[in-house]
Amino acid sequence: MRAGFARMIAVAGVAVGALVTGSANGWGQPLGDTTQYLMVNSGKEAAVKTGGQGFDGVSLYCGSADTCNTLSVPDMAGHVLKTITGLDFASPGANAPGSYYNDPKYNQYVTYTLDSLTGQKIGGLKFASGNTAFELDMYRSSTPPRPRFPNPLR
Repeated sequence: MRAGFARMIAVAGVAVGALVTGSANGWGQPLGDTTQYLMVNSGKEAAVKTGGQGFDGVSLYCGSADTCNTLSVPDMAGHVLKTITGLDFASPGANAPGSYYNDPKYNQYVTYTLDSLTGQKIGGLKFASGNTAFELDMYRSSTPPRPRFPNPLR
């Protein structure tokens, strides 16, 4: 499944955060993105829920990835499976004075995938920014098809 945040939020719901276009003081449009994207401003959080069945994996396009960005990945019960901070994926110099938010090295995809054999599912995503903003779009989720085995009792 691939969707911009506007479509995903219409389905899943989001709390705090804004769907924006372009760039302004404190946040920057992800490189090459001309659609609405999710911007979570300093000290704020946004959360989305996957709904019914959950997902095995998610991928996001992060614009101007900063070390102060945090992505939390909860399971279907709301327990955090993984916390990914900007320190895990931001390029060196991301927060340096004069760093340019539209530099390709600061705009990148972040992917998190579960081992489908564990039975765990991603139940949502939580985004937070400790400074400036967390900008993201191009949300993708995956639920691989389950193998079908013939009924041995037939």
